[in-house]
Amino acid sequence: MCAGVVCLGLMGGPRRAVAGPDWVDPLGFTPLEMTGRFGVLWMGAAGAASLLFTRRSESGDEGTRLLIGGEAGWVAADNALETDVWLQRLRVSVFLRPWMDVGVDAHGFGARDAEGRAMGAALGPSLRWIAFPRRSWQPYFAYSVGVALTPDPFPPGGTRYNFLTSYGPGLRAPFPHADIMARTELRFFHLSNGRGPGPHNPTLRAVGFSMGFDIRPGF
Repeated sequence: MCAGVVCLGLMGGPRRAVAGPDWVDPLGFTPLEMTGRFGVLWMGAAGAASLLFTRRSESGDEGTRLLIGGEAGWVAADNALETDVWLQRLRVSVFLRPWMDVGVDAHGFGARDAEGRAMGAALGPSLRWIAFPRRSWQPYFAYSVGVALTPDPFPPGGTRYNFLTSYGPGLRAPFPHADIMARTELRFFHLSNGRGPGPHNPTLRAVGFSMGFDIRPGF
C-alpha cells in the first residue's frame, strides 16, 4: 500500500519551475524566499524558538516517537531547456514536541532536458510543524536542507556539488491502519552551489506537488 502512494507521487503534480535569477510565479504567486543562507538561519531560529518557548507534553514521550516516511514528486521547468525533475525523499524523524518533529532526509532527484540527463542525491536535516496533531486531518509545514552531489555539473555551467532547500505546506490523513498516514505536500525546491569555489552559480528553483506516507514503527 505504501509503495502505491509513492508511485502515485511519481505520476502527478503541477509542472512548473525556473532556472535562473528571475522567479516566474508558476502557480500565480511568488513564494516567500526561504532558501540559501537565509533559509538555513530561518530554520535554525524557528526550531530553537519552538523548543525554548514551549513545554514538553505531560506524557513526556518526546524523543521516543519515531517516524519513517517517504515521498515522491515531479516538477518540470519553464526555462528554455524545459527541464523535467523527479524528486524522491526518505525521512527518519523523532518528535521533540507533540506538534514538531526533527529528522534526517535522504533526497534523490533526476533531471532531463534538451541537453541530457542528470541524477543526484542529497542528505541533510529537516523540521516539521504539525497543526492539530490530535485530529485525523493534520495540516503541517515542513522545511529541509541538504548538501547535494551529482556526477556531472548541474545545473549546466555549475558544479558537481550544490545546496538543496525544500519546503512547503502539506496535509496528513490516516489510513485505516492507525500507524500509517498518507500525506500530500506543496513543494518549493531550490538547488544552487551558493557561489562557492566556482565562478558561476546557476540556480534551479521549482514548485510542485509530492505525495507520500508516514509510518510509526511498532518497536
